[in-house]
Amino acid sequence: MARMRHPNIVSFLGLCALPPCILTEYCSQGSLCDVLRAACTDSAKAAGMTWQLRLRMALDAATGMLYLHRMKPPIIHRDLKSPNLLVDEHYRTKQSTGSAAANNPIWLAPEVLQGHPATAASDVYSFGLVLWEVLSWQLPWARTPPFEVWRKVVNGERPPVPALSELPGPDTHAFSGLGAYLQLMRECWAQDPNVRPTFADICSPSSALKKGGGAAPPAQEQKIDSAAFPCVGIPEGAPLDAGAADLAADVENRLRLHRQGSLAGSVPRHYVGSVDYELAPGSLRSAKEIFPASLGDKAAHNFLSEAVVRSLPKALSTAERERVLASTPLSPTLNLLSSMPLDRVNSRTSEGARLRRHVLRGAVVVFITAGYSSKRFIFERAKELGVRSVVIDGPDSWSRHLVTEGVVEKFVGLDMGDADTVFDRCLDACHKIKKEMGDLDGITCFCELAVPLASRLCERLGLPTNSPQAVDSARDKHATRAVMEEAGLPTPRNMLITSRDVLERAADHVGFPAVIKPIHGAASLGVLRVDSKESLAAAYDKVCEELAATIIENGVVRQATPEELAKAKSKGLSANCLMEEYLDGPEVDVDLVFSQGEPVYGAVTDNWPTIEPYFNETGSNSPSILPSYQQRELLELAVKSCKSLGLQIGVFHVEGKYTSRGPRLIEVNCRMGGGPVRTMNLLAWGVDLVEEQLLASAGIPSRPNVAARPLRNIAEYSVNALKTGTLKDLAVLDKYKGRPDVLYANPLVETPCKVVCAQDGLPTWVCEVMVSRGNIHEAIEYVKQIEQEVQQAMDIE
Repeated sequence: MARMRHPNIVSFLGLCALPPCILTEYCSQGSLCDVLRAACTDSAKAAGMTWQLRLRMALDAATGMLYLHRMKPPIIHRDLKSPNLLVDEHYRTKQSTGSAAANNPIWLAPEVLQGHPATAASDVYSFGLVLWEVLSWQLPWARTPPFEVWRKVVNGERPPVPALSELPGPDTHAFSGLGAYLQLMRECWAQDPNVRPTFADICSPSSALKKGGGAAPPAQEQKIDSAAFPCVGIPEGAPLDAGAADLAADVENRLRLHRQGSLAGSVPRHYVGSVDYELAPGSLRSAKEIFPASLGDKAAHNFLSEAVVRSLPKALSTAERERVLASTPLSPTLNLLSSMPLDRVNSRTSEGARLRRHVLRGAVVVFITAGYSSKRFIFERAKELGVRSVVIDGPDSWSRHLVTEGVVEKFVGLDMGDADTVFDRCLDACHKIKKEMGDLDGITCFCELAVPLASRLCERLGLPTNSPQAVDSARDKHATRAVMEEAGLPTPRNMLITSRDVLERAADHVGFPAVIKPIHGAASLGVLRVDSKESLAAAYDKVCEELAATIIENGVVRQATPEELAKAKSKGLSANCLMEEYLDGPEVDVDLVFSQGEPVYGAVTDNWPTIEPYFNETGSNSPSILPSYQQRELLELAVKSCKSLGLQIGVFHVEGKYTSRGPRLIEVNCRMGGGPVRTMNLLAWGVDLVEEQLLASAGIPSRPNVAARPLRNIAEYSVNALKTGTLKDLAVLDKYKGRPDVLYANPLVETPCKVVCAQDGLPTWVCEVMVSRGNIHEAIEYVKQIEQEVQQAMDIE
């Protein structure tokens, strides 16, 4: 059960040995059987039982079964019936546990009653009986003895279908899809299992459950460009066309090159010895940069901090911005672009990609901070594209060595310690770079704290950028909520908490369960779920303590060690928190590329359940397994959210959930996502977010040549410690090296080391694994299997 993750499967939360029991999510409406029987006796509930709702609940049940049948190996429910279908407070229907010993003849298929094993087709038969219940609001064979039920079913009899005049429901007489519904019901309970539909048929767009008014929106309501968002409605198994085959070959070639070093970060072995401090290993989530003790307090001068962000100047006025643009000549890149046929440059073809890369080659691009050393792949890709890269970072940054290696052209060391002067000194550095290397084509960054600084530098220099107002609103979660609410977009109830004094008002306004989070931040630090007013004060204190012990290093947010707490004040996050309602449902990442104010690429990646109450990430998969209409709604909300904030160009990492009330936003990040985000978009869809961000920073139109179906099916797992103690080693990872379907299996800690589980604090990420398989469900099962093997092999004392 713990391996099952789907919005229409009851979530497994834990188990208890004494007394023996399991813990699952709570579904407040009880079972589907309870809901239908209540409608028979309660006129108010009967009035709400429209056919739209009934079809949606039936489709939910079928969607959950489709997920089970598509698992590897397939899971046969054996006990599908209305008492085992649970309904939550928003009337979402979820499959609960079946039983290998199921023996109630009411829902059992005739072949099972005759002693044959249960199959996928026998589950479909049981679903046909559920459809009869949804139709009649009655229990099948209610007044028939069990043996008589057995005889009738084996002989081909079924529960009688009531006359139209006897059917319940407020809109049954006006329901035009009743005939198709009855036909589907009869097909499901057909005597011959070989002629029954599959759950893939039942959930298809042409099914009576959808054509009759189910949850999926009509096709004409699609508002997104299929060329930009091909992940919606993928024709499974469709062959690659010639263009897509070229794209796949290019991605596979890059994958082979990266595996010579490390796909995750490509810090080569010889590189570590060339610096005088310890680097992060070649891993996507690692963030360990340890400067020598001899630097003392100077180490803090190497990192951007919230103090720098707070000291930044206000955005220019419209008139000031227009004066800057009027006095700024076209950059060399834009001059070249203006001489080229824009229809070909803007095409989503191999030729279009070649022309855009031709324009980008030779561009002078300034990077505001390098991030931690595992972001090296960004600069390697820029080098491959012919970009003349300049890095402005702390004087002791690991990135200074990229100059001697020929990866970047220039490094500018800038003391970050004097927060109030960082902006002016950065601007001076840009002017000097311009004199030395020629006109700048763009300024960019891949680190959260650097985004406000980079946008203001671009504004002063007349370079392509998102406005500082848009960037600031996106970084401030409370401001984001206000902007979205003003734009009429769905917004969770929320309230800004500045002190303990407002906790009671926040509790009354937001309600429970709720989440407390810092208005700025990353990596789930300071994010905590709270379930009652009684626990709110303690939870708020805990978040404040965690924020006070938070430090930021090279764009990485992490908790300070006890020794670092004394230095945390100069780098700590703001104590202002946002309290907002807890969002149920599956969490996703939506990665977007905007060009000239419009979205040109978007893909949904499923995020797996986090480690609560801290919301520590676990795993993800691409392509998404959510229904295509849910992906479409998530994409539309992500796009509208970015537009409402005023974002125009670049790569955005949008986090959201598909809740029981539809899609909801968690946050918008005005940068490429960290961790495996770039890798997953590249391998699944052939879109390199690094390249797209570089194009945007130089003002070059972006029209990525997106694969029409996934090039690879990717699943990854960030393994969290399940026990607090000392982890001796991670030798278990060695056996996965060299496997063609394991793209990487990297440690995230150096052993032996102390690790923490969720019961004792923010869990420790121990290692990360990424796999690729023939279909996405196989990939998900495979990486979860590896995670279990790693957990069993880890020796924590």
